[in-house]
Order: sequence, then C-alpha cells, then structure tokens
Amino acid sequence: MKFLLFLFYLLLPLRIIYATDYGTVFMYHRFEESNHPSTNISEKVFREHLAYLKENNFNVLPVSRLIDFFNGISSLPEKSVFITIDDGYRSFYNIALPILLEFEFPFSIFISTDYVSDDPNSNFMSWDMLREIKNYGGSIHNHVSDHSNLNNLSKDKIVLKIKEAEEAMKKNLGLNSLIFSYPYGTSNIQNENIVKDLGFKLAFGQQSSHIFKNENIFRLPRFSFNEEFGDIERFKMIANSQPLKVFDITPKNTRFEKNNFRLGFSTNENIKNINCYSGDLSLTLTKILPSRIEVKFNEEPKKGINRINCTSQKDGKLLWYGRILVN
Repeated sequence: MKFLLFLFYLLLPLRIIYATDYGTVFMYHRFEESNHPSTNISEKVFREHLAYLKENNFNVLPVSRLIDFFNGISSLPEKSVFITIDDGYRSFYNIALPILLEFEFPFSIFISTDYVSDDPNSNFMSWDMLREIKNYGGSIHNHVSDHSNLNNLSKDKIVLKIKEAEEAMKKNLGLNSLIFSYPYGTSNIQNENIVKDLGFKLAFGQQSSHIFKNENIFRLPRFSFNEEFGDIERFKMIANSQPLKVFDITPKNTRFEKNNFRLGFSTNENIKNINCYSGDLSLTLTKILPSRIEVKFNEEPKKGINRINCTSQKDGKLLWYGRILVN
C-alpha cells in the first residue's frame, strides 16, 4: 500500500504539468471530389495531416471528451485535437475511413438524415455504411434532417428538423446524439438556445479558432480544411498554434448590429501584438489600453458570412481567435 501511495504522488505532478485548458477541432467534408474544391481535400493531403499528428504525439480524442471538459470533470492533455466530418458524403466512407482506421484515430460525423441513401450513385452514405462506421467506433451526430440554415427558420421549424434527424438516427442506428453541428456553421443566440433546450450538450460552428474554457459551448469553433486552405504547412501551423483567449465580445450575436460593422473584444494578452484580418476587406484596429481591441470595417462587409481572424505571437507561439459575423 505504501508503495502504491508513493507511486500515486510520484505521478500526480505529471498529470498537472501535462494538463491544459484548450483543444483544437479539425473539420472536413469531401475527399477526392475535386469538382467541389471549397469542401474537398485530397487523399494524399488528408494522410499527411494524420501522419503529422501521429509522428508528433498529438492526443487525438473523441469529441465526447469535451462534455466532461466543459463540465469541469476532466481536463485535456497537452496537444489535444479532435477530428470531425460534416454532411456524410460517400467519399468519406471510401477514402477517409480506411485511413482513420489505419491510424486508429477517433472521429465524429455529423449527418443530415434526409440525404442518407442506398442509391449507389448517391454522393451520400447509406444507413448500412453508417452502421458499419458505428461498429468501428466512429461517433455519429445530428446535423438536422435537411441541412437547412437554421438562422433562416422559425423556432417550430428548427425544432422539427432537429427532431426529424434525431428520430431517424434512433430508428436506424439506435443513437441519441448529445452533440450538434450547425449546417453552414452559422448560428445565432435564438437557435443556440433551442439546441440547448433540446438536450444537446455541445454544438459546433465553423469559425476558425481553438476551444478553451469559458467558451459558448453552443457555438464552438473548428478549423476547416479544403483545397485552398488545407496544405500540410497550414495544417502544421494550426496544430501548433494556441488560442488567443478573449472575453467581453461584441456583438454577442452572430450578426453585425444595425449596419454597425464592428467587432470588439478584450484579452489578457499584449494587445500591441494583435492583428486582425477579414479576407481582402480593409480593417482599422483601435487598441485601447490595457486590454481592449475594437475592429472596424472600412467598407461594408459582403452579404452573408464574413470571417474575421485575429492573431498574435507569444513565446514563439501563434495565438489565434476567429469569429463569423453575418451581414
């Protein structure tokens, strides 16, 4: 017994040293479908991503681990990453699944159940394929029945489409999903509250950012990879970056407020080192000491989704915060 206690106390400091308060979620859609470059990645590049994670001792974890993380039940080990796939395209089954099984990495798929198909000419997986994935240990979650943009629907329609997907998954896979993904990665406070009230524990968007404590757990970020933004060097940069932790974010919702094209946040990092970008749009940053950043668009943002990314450097590490705002 004394030896066991000695061993426990010997190992305890290691657990503390290697615990962290953030993780990184990666997102993919299609594989080897070059006619859809905005959502596609090649087999070669996907394999490079996974090989880099394996060779550099990243901890690839199931997304369900984040439920305990946000509930304060457990921390995350250093270099924690998560692999997610949206929409349930058949190319995942044919191309990506064998590679994930080869590397023995956990993964999660978010499916829109109306598109599940037995037609061999369909771009989407069948229920038999999804059952096989479940048997391999892959986790399958709710992406609404018809891939509707929830920001455009009434509360009743949102509830209906989420419940339709849940019922189809229960009937065909015996699953009750606790984790949700918004089609197109867009949400707002209203539909985030609906998702919460329906019993989900977490929900994902598509803004490029790391996950850290005190996040809105019903608007969690992910880094998306495709033909333009998926090469191995960018992947390495993201995998080795860390969160730029922010608070007091405005606007709180996901839309610009009353044609006021601004983003604001506070941070405990050195604001002198922070820069923000939004594609080709011109921005003006106002840095209010000691901790406030105000970002103003110098021209009207494009209609629809606008992505804003803010970065900094600390101790040789890239810090990253991303946000989606809709005009």
